[in-house]
Amino acid sequence: MLVCGLVLALPILGSQTVEDLGLSLEQLEDKLFFLVNQERSGRGLPELHFDPLLRAMARAHSQKMIQENKLAHDFPNYKTLADRATQTGLYFSDIGENVACSDTFIMRFFHEHLLTSSGHRENILSRRFTHLGIGIGRSGTRHYVTQEFSTLFEPLTKLEMEREMEEKLKILWGRPIELPPASAAEMKEYGRRMSSLFLQDQAPKKIHDSFGVAYLYRLTFTDKETAFDTICAAINADKLLYWSLGVTFDRSAKNIGGTYALSLISFPDLRDPLDAADGLKTVILKSLNKIRKNNDLLSLTMTSNLAKPTMEIAELFYQSPNNQNLIKKKYRYKLILAYKTISLDMIPDDIAQKIVNGTQIHSIGIHVFYPLAQGLPGNYFIVAILGK
Repeated sequence: MLVCGLVLALPILGSQTVEDLGLSLEQLEDKLFFLVNQERSGRGLPELHFDPLLRAMARAHSQKMIQENKLAHDFPNYKTLADRATQTGLYFSDIGENVACSDTFIMRFFHEHLLTSSGHRENILSRRFTHLGIGIGRSGTRHYVTQEFSTLFEPLTKLEMEREMEEKLKILWGRPIELPPASAAEMKEYGRRMSSLFLQDQAPKKIHDSFGVAYLYRLTFTDKETAFDTICAAINADKLLYWSLGVTFDRSAKNIGGTYALSLISFPDLRDPLDAADGLKTVILKSLNKIRKNNDLLSLTMTSNLAKPTMEIAELFYQSPNNQNLIKKKYRYKLILAYKTISLDMIPDDIAQKIVNGTQIHSIGIHVFYPLAQGLPGNYFIVAILGK
């Protein structure tokens, strides 16, 4: 937000022309508005749009200056420019104000003198602003002029913005894996909560462990195209397996003009960094045999007749990770191991020790279950190992 700190008092002109003689205050406002846009278009700048709320705000400020008999932006016990705009009901990302006074009523002179001041000129010619409201007040022969510049926007509802951002990302990234409705709804609600916390300048809450490896990216914005470009630059979508987003909208201490907050939760494909040309099971087998070799033990070999029970054990462990006894009662093998990991080439110490202790075991079955790739919550691996 910008408030022009310079205050320009125009000199009393000794000779008035009849150029604006007899015009009402509203007609004088309209003429000055026309002169501003004429200046901008002559310099190849987009013209500013009229906004009635900005004009009402400008008129109120001109009357305040008349009441205080002082040319200023601020007065004791008087709201700031941003607070005045908020109170008026405007949603904005930038705002600025010019004030001037003189005994002349010739708007062309007002405009020309404003352009001689660098601060006022900056507001008049700024590319940031989209809208303008002008208010003129008269006290005796003196005219007080206020120009309110702003970058206004008409907010969509939170759901509308969510849908628009999701559709844009789906076109670019492709549709993510579909989770069960309850899990997808939980992700959506988590994103919305994190967006609300972001607007309140609060730290995010940790995502539930059952969802596994996930990253949170948050931003505030008023322009969805800019936000879309920012997200695309920040997120490497090539490595995403699943993503979800939540949007909220509100005013905040940092964004008094109103802003959207968006939280994007991304789930990277954990298989991406692995050298798994022969399959994920091969990654596990190589790591196990490395452990065996370091302990002077014979290498293990995978056998296909253990494929089905290892798959069943991995899925059972996913459903009941704390019920190892259930697995042991159901299956009778010399070695039954199941564990959760985010890195297949890192064997947990307790699993490694059991592999070392199983000196009589030479044939094993391995299954790697990746829940998220199957459309289930859980960005991690479940590894099941059977030995006989």
